[in-house]
Amino acid sequence: MSFSFNTFHWMPASLSTYSDSIDSLFWTISTLMGVTGVISFFIMMYFMIAFKRKEGVKAQYIGGDTGKQLAFVYIILGAFVLMDLVIDVNTHAVWANVKESLPGKDVALKVRSIGQQWAWTFVHPGKDGAIGTDDDISMVNELHIPANTMVHNELESSDVLHSFSVPIFRIKQDVIPGRIITTWFQTKSFDTVKAAKNKMNNDMHDGGALLGNDEAGYSTFDLQCTEMCGVGHGIMSAKIIIHSAEDYANWVNANSPVNENAE
Repeated sequence: MSFSFNTFHWMPASLSTYSDSIDSLFWTISTLMGVTGVISFFIMMYFMIAFKRKEGVKAQYIGGDTGKQLAFVYIILGAFVLMDLVIDVNTHAVWANVKESLPGKDVALKVRSIGQQWAWTFVHPGKDGAIGTDDDISMVNELHIPANTMVHNELESSDVLHSFSVPIFRIKQDVIPGRIITTWFQTKSFDTVKAAKNKMNNDMHDGGALLGNDEAGYSTFDLQCTEMCGVGHGIMSAKIIIHSAEDYANWVNANSPVNENAE
């Protein structure tokens, strides 16, 4: 059985193909550290009460060199080393999948995200499916992608250090001036995305719509800069808009700057 913080509504919806594995990693680390923290607290409380100062009783000098004392130390040390190995193995598996691999190189949709003080510029491919051509679609603070499609995101900064973060994808990547860093993500099915957004709206206490009203063919989620990048950092928010395949094709056709009928 797989557990995640999202099970208890402690985190945003988990909507990328690798977000569940990151949630499971958070759950594993938090469980191990939480349980050992509670046990350590009660052990310390026991020692404080059992060995508190008593009138006429001389304090013991404990050098940690007897068999029982050494066993106490090494058993605890071994348990922590074992837990650290569990965390390291799980972390490496997730890291290798998310950060060290770039799947779908031949089929991925490429977009470009440019951070600057204090906004994001997103460059989308036009009808030719490639960025860097005349029909590119540039949007400020709106990243449009189709659901259930491999996306390669080329991150750039035009000034200072920024950080690209999409909470529903569990992705966070620093954006460094002078470098192009390519990340990837793929959403779950559009029906899953739409259902998650509807639930988020239903959970709102004031009955409003999170990040505005969505149409039937798309859902809108939060996209952030999570690196202090200047006095306007707090206003550097953006939206990631996830479309159904048909709705995304219609959006590209409607926003392409190249008119195929032009002479």
